[in-house]
Amino acid sequence: MSHEIRTPLTAILGYGELLQAHTSDPDNLACIDAIRRNGKHLVEIINDILDLSKIEAGMLRIEFVRISPGGLLRDVADSLRVRAAEKGLTLDLAFEGPLPATIESDPTRLRQILLNLLSNAIKFTERGGVRVVARLAAPERLLAVDVMDTGIGIGAEQQAALFAPFTQADGSITRRYGGTGLGLAISKRLVELLGGNISVSSHEGQGSVFTFTVATGPLEQVPLTHDAVATTPVPLPPLSRLDGRLILIVDDRRDMRYLIQAYLEEAGASVVSASDGAMAVETVRDAHSRGKPFDAIVLDMQMPLMDGFQAAPRLRQAGHTGRIVALTANAMKGDQERCLAAGCDEYLAKPVDRLRLLYVLAHGMAAESGAAAAANVALAGVGAPGAVGNGAPAVNGHAALRGRVLVVDDNADSAEMLSTLLESHDMDVSTAKSGAEALERAIALLPQVIVLDLGLPDVDGYAVLEHLRSLDALRATRFIALTGRGGREEQQRMQEAGFHHQLVKPPDFNHLIELVKLGGA
Repeated sequence: MSHEIRTPLTAILGYGELLQAHTSDPDNLACIDAIRRNGKHLVEIINDILDLSKIEAGMLRIEFVRISPGGLLRDVADSLRVRAAEKGLTLDLAFEGPLPATIESDPTRLRQILLNLLSNAIKFTERGGVRVVARLAAPERLLAVDVMDTGIGIGAEQQAALFAPFTQADGSITRRYGGTGLGLAISKRLVELLGGNISVSSHEGQGSVFTFTVATGPLEQVPLTHDAVATTPVPLPPLSRLDGRLILIVDDRRDMRYLIQAYLEEAGASVVSASDGAMAVETVRDAHSRGKPFDAIVLDMQMPLMDGFQAAPRLRQAGHTGRIVALTANAMKGDQERCLAAGCDEYLAKPVDRLRLLYVLAHGMAAESGAAAAANVALAGVGAPGAVGNGAPAVNGHAALRGRVLVVDDNADSAEMLSTLLESHDMDVSTAKSGAEALERAIALLPQVIVLDLGLPDVDGYAVLEHLRSLDALRATRFIALTGRGGREEQQRMQEAGFHHQLVKPPDFNHLIELVKLGGA
């Protein structure tokens, strides 16, 4: 079902993006923006429905690992602070008493609960602000979190059904603020799966307080800390300059990549980004082969598929001799030693302190060996944001490279949309609508990149991949999977099958273009 839903959405969002790039008329742009905005909202609704369906069917996997509650809460609050500021709201985070340095929980699901509650608080608040307060309920070994707002509030009658699926306070709320009423239903079930409960206290016109708890797991050997929110920063210069430096950012979160890129470009650096460890290794290898190595890499250590601890040594093997600055949200004891052992030079905890990051990069690179300094001089002409330094026009941080691409998708609209999108970025694109046609065209064209939809009508996409990878003529071809299923088991299966990258429909089109350009280099 998810495949049948996501495929047309891919075409809708993709064509909207193409139209936006080919018109300047304000009325047309407003229409296109409405299409894309509502298309993305529909994706969110579908994802919520699928999550709720998995929970109700008992198919949602919960993975308990040791995490830093303070780091996770800071990370979520920071990610939504801009959205709150756009409405003129404050967003504060506070801790009542010491928190355990780590707890045992599922970070993905805990983050999902916090995002749901905080997003709702911001959405339903017009004046004032939102405050998050966390504390340890020691006897019960529970982490308790209050999400408080000064918003519209909820009447007593509506509170009784608030956590039921597809429920909001009343019809006027839905018309004014939108939404499906699934977020709280999902949050309630996730909280229960994490060993806690959720409740609400509210009065109309006086704001709301949502309180939830989750189990912490054993705490006997875990230290309590009062420094879970922030530490006293070391005084740093007003702004460390990075003029002429070429830096790679590696983070699976797009908002973090954009944020760090803005910091570095403001300081004069040229920036390229990668969304996973494997992509980073290919980017470094390509830069090294062209004689334009990166001066430094900012590497997130918590990423799916290939995390920073796996990526760091492979980046060294790919030829990177410059600085690697590790970023981690955990900030746990022993993390710094583990990052340094993996091949990183520096260690910084999230949320990212702009001045400290610039200081670490600038002063670390200034202390490099003479050979590395000489390489930096060769890059002195690379100053414009997004420039690559080989004379080719840059697109999303990568040089425009013409390459042969085969798109395999049985949905004609989706295939045509992807073909048009890639051709607009100077790619030579062919399409196939079945597994049999894909085999025929791949042998005839010898593409550098094959974008392969797994939901083909005649042959399983994995079988197509297995056959294509067995051909010596396609040994250098890069394979990108398109799938309607994004679970960890499916990702693991795609990786084990031999796909170089995996994208869930509808894909992030900028990310797709980046991946294709890497394969066509």
